[in-house]
Amino acid sequence: MQAAENDIAAARATLIAEVARTYIDLCAAQTRANLLDGAVDLRHQNAELGKLRLRLNLATPAEQDKLDTELAQAQAEATEPAQATAQAQAALSVLLAEQTPDDDLLAPGAQPQLGTIAFAQTPAVLLRTRPEIRKAELDVLRAAGELGIARADLWPKLALGGFLTSSTRMVGDVDRPNKAIGGVGPIIQIPIFDWGMRRDVVNAREAALQAAVLGYKQAVLEGVAEAESALAQWRRTQAQLAAAGASVLAMNRGAERTRNLQKIGLADKSDAAGAQIGAAQAQLSYTLAQRETAIAFIAVYKSFGGALPPLEMR
Repeated sequence: MQAAENDIAAARATLIAEVARTYIDLCAAQTRANLLDGAVDLRHQNAELGKLRLRLNLATPAEQDKLDTELAQAQAEATEPAQATAQAQAALSVLLAEQTPDDDLLAPGAQPQLGTIAFAQTPAVLLRTRPEIRKAELDVLRAAGELGIARADLWPKLALGGFLTSSTRMVGDVDRPNKAIGGVGPIIQIPIFDWGMRRDVVNAREAALQAAVLGYKQAVLEGVAEAESALAQWRRTQAQLAAAGASVLAMNRGAERTRNLQKIGLADKSDAAGAQIGAAQAQLSYTLAQRETAIAFIAVYKSFGGALPPLEMR
């Protein structure tokens, strides 16, 4: 029963993680669609400006071809989020066992963001929250119990037993219709003829116990490796998110400076459009970094069997 409960806990943790991951993918695809649509508009404006520059002999046909190619690439990239959104919506329907997910889940919204989270040093005992490790531990206990029973069957057994037999005749003997005979005495079982078979059973149970112990060790090693890998990935994605955020701030500052230069005649619309395109690309990279960070956080949750390691107190 405990092993079955661990299977249920593992399935529950996996389901929660998959629902959260799919929802993150859905929100990221919706956000990416908005950003890519904006990039297409900027590329279109840049291509129109290029045509104007070409008519004024301020640009070459090769430069215009490059702008048209960039516009076509942006338009092609803008079609990708629609497929990702449809796949995420279908996956949510399956995971939630619903024909169509709730409208609140499907409505475009802001991409979920994690706050500042830092994990403290993880005690090894916390890995026992993993259902796989708990189940392996139960397998060892069960194998040890079966070995104890098999060893007990090797020795003679002494018990106290009794019986009571009652009978009556169908006809006659009306005065004493029931006759009962009882007895009490010791019962001795001596494994003589099947001792070899019982010894083989003990050997098999000993091998099963050794296998269960090795399985427990393997489950612990795999759990430690997965947890450490998930934590390392989480720290790496946090660093990437911080770098992407710094890039967004820098590109936004650059776009603002270009607009200011345009106002005083030191930059043209093409320069402003290029700066805005760079800022949009930086925002797109930041969105992808947010998705990777959230997925890494979900992986940490799953690696600890549906429980999170202790947080640092700051």
